[in-house]
Amino acid sequence: MSPLWAYFPLYPAMIRLLRFAGVDLWLAEIIIANAAGLATIPAFQLVAENYTTKSEASLSTILYFLLPPVFVFTTVSYTEPVFLLFSISAWYTHKQGNDFVAAILASLAALTRVYGLLIVVPLVYDLRRSKTLAFLMIPLAAFVGWLSYAYLRVGNALAPFDAQSFWRTPIEAQFLGSISSFFSNGDLKPFQYLAHFWFFPVLGATSLAFVTWLCVRTSRLDKTLGVYSFTFLFSILAAVAAFMPTLVSVPRFLSCIFPIGFSLRTQKKLLIIVSVSVLAFFDLAAWWMFLFTSVFH
Repeated sequence: MSPLWAYFPLYPAMIRLLRFAGVDLWLAEIIIANAAGLATIPAFQLVAENYTTKSEASLSTILYFLLPPVFVFTTVSYTEPVFLLFSISAWYTHKQGNDFVAAILASLAALTRVYGLLIVVPLVYDLRRSKTLAFLMIPLAAFVGWLSYAYLRVGNALAPFDAQSFWRTPIEAQFLGSISSFFSNGDLKPFQYLAHFWFFPVLGATSLAFVTWLCVRTSRLDKTLGVYSFTFLFSILAAVAAFMPTLVSVPRFLSCIFPIGFSLRTQKKLLIIVSVSVLAFFDLAAWWMFLFTSVFH
């Protein structure tokens, strides 16, 4: 089985379409990712305005897109910007009362990333007593269709999930192996090994605590989005335990819980200035880490 099965089909298909139009593949990747990343900003703003005033929504938008993982990975050739655009757009069209279009957009999100189907969770929660709930069979069918295609091609319907393990680096494999050795054999020696990579658990724990706090705030803002946020959070944690290919990518995956951005707001001007300044500094550090290290990708 090829490690390329880890990629869901929509982003590669969009790149291929531009290739048919004569655009170089490398350039097509950049165009699609950056166009989606830019479009995500006004889409996020429009959704945020459903929950706060326009000025507060603008602040939430600024702070969310200054979060280092969001700032970096909505401007590079990753699937995050495409996923965020379709997920946010699906929720926006649902809030506008167009559940059929929301279902179509949710289908596109489901065909973009492994966790893309999770956008169906808040839609189901909101539409559980509505006749339009049946529309959500569309994203489910799209997701099952991709898994069925995987089964027909390689005999494994879970190939898109199993392929995640191909992207695990040797260091991460040793890291996970050390943890496994402790729980299976009670071996304390792995802690000596883990001490050399203290950065990973510290970064992960800090990100997890921050995102959990934002999920709580999101639940107070909108119960439905709180359900989505916590479902997304627990799904990522389960994936980390099962087959997440890279532990250092956890902050990137957690930042894709877009509703947490709506909670990034305050009335205190000094706190706003400090927050923007600190985030700008970390954004520069994140770009340096992305370009010159292997600990932020």
